[in-house]
Amino acid sequence: MLEGPDGPVVVVGVRGGLGHAVAGRLRARGHGVVGVARRASPGVDVVADLTDRRALAAVLADTRPSAVVVAAGVSPAECDSDPETARRVTVDAVLDLYDAADAVGCRTLVVPSTSAVYGDARRTPADETAPPAPGSRYAELKLAAEEGVAARLAAGGGVRPVALRIFNAWGPGFRRSLVTRLLASTPEAPVALAGLDSFVRDYVHGDDVAALVAAVVEAGDELPGVVNVGSGEAVSNRGLVAALGVRHELHWVEAEPVASWSCADVSLARRVLGFAPRGVADAVAADAR
Repeated sequence: MLEGPDGPVVVVGVRGGLGHAVAGRLRARGHGVVGVARRASPGVDVVADLTDRRALAAVLADTRPSAVVVAAGVSPAECDSDPETARRVTVDAVLDLYDAADAVGCRTLVVPSTSAVYGDARRTPADETAPPAPGSRYAELKLAAEEGVAARLAAGGGVRPVALRIFNAWGPGFRRSLVTRLLASTPEAPVALAGLDSFVRDYVHGDDVAALVAAVVEAGDELPGVVNVGSGEAVSNRGLVAALGVRHELHWVEAEPVASWSCADVSLARRVLGFAPRGVADAVAADAR
């Protein structure tokens, strides 16, 4: 195992889709993993909430990790229904984790962010230099977390934070994904699509996101503070149902069209981290094998 003098990797939120995929990828690569979650289940080593500052500080003091991956969080809907709790989880808890990681000499803090910080009115893939245009409380909080850990580093912190602006992750455990909902659709419960051609997204498989996280954990000291994580493919709803429909029976209805466009420029991740994401069609074919 790679824990040795560098310590294991602590994955906070290991029961969720992202946390589960990340922990599996890291273990497969020989890393020691300490899985943290709010509830006990297989793969959970420590039961603690992301907002429990003292408990997580104790976990980090006990394990002396080389890296901490924050895979827990709240949904966009929860940000609107309970903004106070959402800020504690999305911003305050991440900053507390940075401080706790810094106190034990941890090297890397991986912070999950979102493509929503770019907004959804672009017509070309966004790279990491694109000006933020958050259009929701969820995006605003994710951006605040990014800026908060960057400020900690600028003020002399010893932990390098890497914010991953994840586009539309799908696969096992990503229940809210449009891809997941289409694959689970039935004649009695079709999925409403917001226009076949006007609604465009970048869909990245959770396994590819996990591979990028592992690459960040294993990288040297020189890493960008923000990295896009997507497939680099702009897929309309029409293209999505075509790709999925090759191997799956889908049930959907066309709703009122919504003009919304979002896609990642993943050149930085490819160049710096060797990222090789798959498009939807290739990932679906791989899952079917």
